[in-house]
Amino acid sequence: VGVGDVPDGRAWFVDPLDGTEDFVAGRPDYVVQIGLCIGRQPALGVLFEPETGVVWRAVVADGLCERIAPAGIAHALDVRTRALEGAPRIAISVSHPSETVEAVVQHLGATALRIGSVGLKVGAIVDDRADAYVTTSRRIKVWDTCAPAAVLLAAGGVVTTLSGAPLLFAGAAAHPDGVCMWTPAAKAALSERVQEGVRRFRASGATTRA
Repeated sequence: VGVGDVPDGRAWFVDPLDGTEDFVAGRPDYVVQIGLCIGRQPALGVLFEPETGVVWRAVVADGLCERIAPAGIAHALDVRTRALEGAPRIAISVSHPSETVEAVVQHLGATALRIGSVGLKVGAIVDDRADAYVTTSRRIKVWDTCAPAAVLLAAGGVVTTLSGAPLLFAGAAAHPDGVCMWTPAAKAALSERVQEGVRRFRASGATTRA
């Protein structure tokens, strides 16, 4: 079922185990995700990391994004004024390696953070351990991205396709043009360079994995 089959009202996207391959492999990189779209746009997101008990929760309309520690202490998160300093920190998939993304990381002179779940990649961004998440995969689904997108958007971040267009939650279930999630500073500095890196690598004819 695609998002296009869902009315323009409320649609919940629940991913009970985002990072399945990581869980199976015994890695701690998995989360439970609950996301709400209203009018086909992320409106609310909750990410729960069972391994640590950490929760990220957000309401986009209120600009509210919080990290809840296991003790129940809430910390407000905001990436709007965060500067991009030194080598960019790019969260990439540990379970689905991509030669294209590896080439982009090299093109940017970036540091790669290899993380499993999409939710944990966004957790790394809002927690200031990463500046962006980049994937060229066309298999990322709306239930993978709705809750993380809501968390990042509420914190003042930006969510786009690989080509820089807004990420859509309408039509097919999969995002056909990859996914990028950024702090505003990272998008301003890196978006065009990411696209250039992808073009260069694909033009070289060297790619064997997405």
